Amino acid sequence: AAIPPQAPEAAARELERAVTELGLKGAVINSHTNGKYLDEPEFTPIFAALQDLKVPLYLHPRDAVPGIAQYMTNPVVAGAAWEYGVEVGTHVLRLIGSGLFDRFPDVQVVIGHMGEGLPFLLPRIDNRYQARLGRDPAKLQLRPSEYFRRNFHITTSGMNYYEPLRLSIDVLGLDHVLYATDYPFEKQAETVAAVEAMPLDRSQKKALFEDNAARVFKL
Repeated sequence: AAIPPQAPEAAARELERAVTELGLKGAVINSHTNGKYLDEPEFTPIFAALQDLKVPLYLHPRDAVPGIAQYMTNPVVAGAAWEYGVEVGTHVLRLIGSGLFDRFPDVQVVIGHMGEGLPFLLPRIDNRYQARLGRDPAKLQLRPSEYFRRNFHITTSGMNYYEPLRLSIDVLGLDHVLYATDYPFEKQAETVAAVEAMPLDRSQKKALFEDNAARVFKL
């Protein structure tokens, strides 16, 4: 379901209608809204609805927020090459750091592109989070990486390469990784063939291609 985050109360009502009346399986939001990330308190009704309805949010990239976008202009950094990953990765860490998942522990968020690099960085993020806290009581109930493993699933969209997939499975567990094609920028037959050729057994491929998505989206 497409919902209007610029009107959070209306977005929550539209999500409820989409799920209970239309049979849709979650919501999609294209990252920041008018330069605001979803950790702002005004967006709380959306997460309350997601938790009550027990459906996931797919957080999709868009151009970076003003102030950062001006530095994302050459073809090596622009768009899907780097900019989108920075955009969604930053958004995810802001959500975690805000304490949102202490208040809404059952909310599930799905992000693409093999987790926008975050699976690779989780130990460093935990380490620096603890260092900044010093000896003070932790602001969050869990370490950042624990929220990522509990409240997030990632898809392979745009990143159907074995080495990043293997690392993501090692870090998150196979049950948190879903196959996807970055349509229309990739061809389904080519990406399926690439994953089929990877050294995964039949049960792993079935989980990746089918079972995990069926569980997360209640298909």
